[in-house]
Amino acid sequence: MPVRIKVQADQLIRNLDKVAKNLPKEQQKIAKDAAKEGKKITAQVIHKYVEAYTERELGKYITIEEESQGGKGKFFRYYVTVEETKRPRLKDFSPRSAAGGVSYKLGRKYVPKGFQFPGRRGPGRDVYKRYYKGAPPLKLRGVSPWGVLWKSKPRGARILQIQKKIATVTRKITRERIKWLKLRK
Repeated sequence: MPVRIKVQADQLIRNLDKVAKNLPKEQQKIAKDAAKEGKKITAQVIHKYVEAYTERELGKYITIEEESQGGKGKFFRYYVTVEETKRPRLKDFSPRSAAGGVSYKLGRKYVPKGFQFPGRRGPGRDVYKRYYKGAPPLKLRGVSPWGVLWKSKPRGARILQIQKKIATVTRKITRERIKWLKLRK
C-alpha cells in the first residue's frame, strides 16, 4: 500500500477564487509548484531518518500524481506518493566488522553478535545474526523509504509533519505568485 500525502492547495485556491476570478492558470501553477516542493520536503524528511539514502536516490521512490476535476483545467489536486518498497540488504549500507558485532551506515548503528558472510549474489558481504546457539543465522535488512513514513510511531506522525510543511510552502508560493502578477501589470 503506497503512502499518499495530499497537497492541500485546493483550500488556498478556493480563497484565491474569491480574490481574483481570472487566475485559473495561476491556480494550476500554484498547485503544481506546491506538489514539487512537497516531493522535496518528503525526500528531506526521509533523508533525516535514513541518512544512507541521498535525496536524489529517494526521488526514485517518490512520485507526483495529478487529478483534475470539473472539466478542462477547472480544478487540480496533486498527491505526493511514496511507493511501497522492500527493505534493502544491510550490505548496501557499508557494514564493518567491529568488536563483538557489525556496524553499518544508518546513523552508524550497531548489531551486537552480528557477523558478515559473503552473499550468493554480487559483490559484498551480507550481515547475519544468530539469535541463540544452534539456530540458523538470519539475514538482516535495512530500512525502506516507505517504512520510514508508514511505520513511524504514532502511525503517520511523519506524514502529518510533511503535510504541515507543504501547507506552509503552499502559502508562500501563493503570496509570491500574487506579488508577481501585481508587478507584471
